[in-house]
Amino acid sequence: MFFMFLALCLMLAIRPETASAAGGSISVNGTDILSAADHQVSCGSGTAAYDPDTKVLRLDDAVIGSTAGSAVQYGVEITEPGVTVELIGENTINAHYGIWSEHPLTIKGTNGGRLSINTAPSSSLPKFSCAGIHVRGGGLTIRDTELQLAIGEMSDASAYGIESWGSDNLISNSKIKIAMNSLADPDMKCIGINMSGADSLTVTNNSSITMESLDTGISFYGNLNISGSSLTIKESAMHGVVAGKTEISGGSVLDISAQDGQALQAAGKKITISDSSATLVSTGTNGIFCNDLEIIDSSKVDVKGYWPALFVDNNTVIRDSSVDAVTTNDVGIFCKGPAEITDSEVKAVSGQNKSGLRILGDLAIKDSDITSSGDANNNSISAAGSISITGGTTEIGEGGIASEKNIHIGGVILSNGAPSYDNIQNGSDDVTFSEADYSAVDAAVKKAEALKKEDYTNFETVEEAVQAVVRGKLFWDQDVVDGYAAAIEAALAALNPVPPTEQISYEITEGADQTVIKNGDSSVTIRVNGDFDKFVSVSIDDSEVAEEHYTAVSGSTIITFKPEYIQTLTAGTHRVKIHYTDGLAQTSLTLQADEDTEEPPVDPDGDPSDKPDEDPSDQPDNDPSDQPDNDPSDKPDNKPSGTPDDKPSDKPDDNPSVDPGDQPSSNPSDKPTNAPDKKPSSQTPNTNAANQKAPKTGDDLPTIWLLALAFSYVMIRRSRRSGEVEN
Repeated sequence: MFFMFLALCLMLAIRPETASAAGGSISVNGTDILSAADHQVSCGSGTAAYDPDTKVLRLDDAVIGSTAGSAVQYGVEITEPGVTVELIGENTINAHYGIWSEHPLTIKGTNGGRLSINTAPSSSLPKFSCAGIHVRGGGLTIRDTELQLAIGEMSDASAYGIESWGSDNLISNSKIKIAMNSLADPDMKCIGINMSGADSLTVTNNSSITMESLDTGISFYGNLNISGSSLTIKESAMHGVVAGKTEISGGSVLDISAQDGQALQAAGKKITISDSSATLVSTGTNGIFCNDLEIIDSSKVDVKGYWPALFVDNNTVIRDSSVDAVTTNDVGIFCKGPAEITDSEVKAVSGQNKSGLRILGDLAIKDSDITSSGDANNNSISAAGSISITGGTTEIGEGGIASEKNIHIGGVILSNGAPSYDNIQNGSDDVTFSEADYSAVDAAVKKAEALKKEDYTNFETVEEAVQAVVRGKLFWDQDVVDGYAAAIEAALAALNPVPPTEQISYEITEGADQTVIKNGDSSVTIRVNGDFDKFVSVSIDDSEVAEEHYTAVSGSTIITFKPEYIQTLTAGTHRVKIHYTDGLAQTSLTLQADEDTEEPPVDPDGDPSDKPDEDPSDQPDNDPSDQPDNDPSDKPDNKPSGTPDDKPSDKPDDNPSVDPGDQPSSNPSDKPTNAPDKKPSSQTPNTNAANQKAPKTGDDLPTIWLLALAFSYVMIRRSRRSGEVEN
C-alpha cells in the first residue's frame, strides 16, 4: 500500500500545469485543445476537435500517443467539468492513462464509433498505477459504443481497465473488452473495473463486458445492477465480482470464474438473480458468498466451489428456478438462516459425500425436485431447525434426512431411485406425513350423489366404485387415490339411462271428484285400479303428501286420507294425483266449510215434513202434531213471558217476530182448524230462492195456490201451539 500511495503522490506532482489552470483544461496528446486554432488538434490521420458551446470533444479516427510504446502519460486529460467525449470511426490511444478526467465524464459513440486504449509501463515515466479510463470525481457514463482496453504487463504497479471513484456510473448499449496481465500480488492489483467509493454501477440495455487475465473483475462496495446484459470474467486470479447489493435481472447472462476468491460476492449484502442465468465457479472458495440470496423467476444458476458452492449468512430463497451447486470439499449449499425452495429443481452435491444441503435455520421444500448427496455417515439433508418437504421428489442417495426439531414429509423421498422413508430422523422423533389428496375423489363422489339411481339401468357400478374408496391413505399412495377418482368417473361415463316408458293413465273406480264437508271427522277414500305393487306416492296440488297423513292398501289401490289431514286443507277444489312407477291417476277433491251447507228447497207438493218451520228459536223441539192435545207433560215448558200458568195474557207477547193479529184467543173453543181464519203473518217460510224460477205471464194461478198452501201449513202449526198453551 505504501508503494501505491507513493506512486499517487508522484503522479500528482508531475501532472501538467494545465491541470490547475483557472476554468479547467483539455489536453489531447499533450496539446491544450482550448488554445489550439479552431479548438482542433491533428491526431495521426484523424483529428480531435472541441466545441466549447456543447462541451463535446470529438475524436474522429484519431490516433493519440506513440505507436511504439506508451511514453505519453495522458492520452486525453480533462479538468474542465461537464465534458462529453464523442467517438466517430476507429480511434486509438496509447498512453499510461488513456483518458483521465477530474470530473464526471460521458463517453459515447456515434454511428458505430469505437475506441481502443493500450496502456503499458514506460521506462521514461515514473512507476505508478495506470488505467485505460480514470474518472477521479466519479460519475462515468459509457453508452452506444465499443471499447477495447488492453493493459500491458505490469511488474511493480497496479493497473485498472476502468476506474471511477464515486457517484453513480452507467454502461448502456455498449461492448467493453478488458485484457490485462495478472500480478497475483497482494499489494499490486490488476482490476478490470474498479469503482472505489462509487454509489452504484448499472450495466444495461444489451451491454456486454468481457474481462480476462486479471486479478479481480469488478471491485467496489456500492450497488451493482446488471439488466438485460452479459458479464464474462475468465479465470480471475482472485475474485470475479466483489460488490455491495447485487441485482442480476432481465435475461442477463453471467459467466464468471475465479481462483482464490469468490466468483460472486456481495460483501455482506443481498444477491438477487431474477430471470437470468449465471455460471459461477471458484476453484479456491465459494461460487457465491453473500448475506442473503434470492434466485427467482425462471433463473438458471450453475455454481461450483471448493468450499460450499453457495455460502449464505442469512436467508436463502430459490423459487421457480434451477440451481446446480457442486462443491469439491464441503457441503453443496450452506445457509446459516432459513431456506425456502419452491417450484424449483435443485442439485446440491458434495465431492466428499458430505451433506448436499446444510441449513442452520428452518428448511422448507415445496413442489420441487431435489438431489442432495450424502452417505451412511453423512446426512444428505440436515437442518438445525424444522424440515418440511411437501410435493415433488427428493433424492438423498445413501444418506438420510435429519433435523434437530420437527420433520414433516409430504413429498416422495428416494434412496438411489427407490422410495424410502426409513432414513428420516430428528431429535424429538416427531416425524409426520401428509395424507393423500382426495379432492378429485370428492368431486367425483359429488357428481354421483347428484344423480338418481332409478334413472339408470346400471347405477350399481357407480355405487361399487364409490364404496371401493378407502380414506386416510398417505401421500405415497396418491396414485391409488387417483385411481379411485378415475374409477368413479369411468362408471359415471358408462351409465345407461332408463329408456322412457309410456305413462299409463289409471282409472279412479271409487271416490272420484268428491265433495266433503270440513267438520274434523271426515276422511276421504279413493280407489284406483292400479297395481298396488307399482304404487309410489300421493300428491295434492303437486305437493307430495307425507305417508303419515294417509293409508294405502291393496285392492287394487285404496288411498284413505286421515280426517286430521283433511282438516288442514283449505276450502275449495284440490287436484289429487296417485303416482305409480308407470303412470298415475288424477281426480279432484272439493272441501266445503261446515257453515256453507245449503238449506233444502221447498217441496212443491206441500209436504210439511220437507218444509222449514218458523225460526227454530220460536218452535218447540218436538212436532206438536205428533203428541196428544190434552197431555200437559208433552206441552212445551216455555210459557209466554209475564202470563200466569193457567191463562194466557190478553196482551200480545214481546216477541217482535209474531204479528199481534196471530195471538190465540182465550176461549178454548176457538182452537184453530186446518184453514186459517186470520190474516197471514208477515213471516214466510225460509225457502231456497236460488232454486225457484220467476213466474211467467199467465202462471199467476198456480203460484197463488202454492202460496195459499204454504200459508195454511204455517197457520195450522201456530194454531196447534196456541191451543196447547191454552190447555
